[in-house]
Amino acid sequence: MNSIHHDAEYFPDPETYDPERFSEESRNYNPTAFMPFGEGPRICIAQRMGRINSKLAIIKILQNFNVEVMSRSEIEFENSGIALMPKHGVRVRLSKKVPKLP
Repeated sequence: MNSIHHDAEYFPDPETYDPERFSEESRNYNPTAFMPFGEGPRICIAQRMGRINSKLAIIKILQNFNVEVMSRSEIEFENSGIALMPKHGVRVRLSKKVPKLP
């Protein structure tokens, strides 16, 4: 990865510290060569850890709380991406689950 990020073919004057190189207004690099967290089997290990932590957080919430949708109206969805997202969000109420006695 380091050799790609220091290759003048992809990044003009690669040894110069230039954070403005990545701004929208003055993008002067090949975006397909910019891989700050790696790709493929050597991708950043923290990305996988972050996904696992997010999944564990959702599991713990669902184990310990009842989740109720607050709105009684129909939920509208956006068609602007791969994921199905509600236009105005969804208000929910969390209430602590009562432990079942044996």
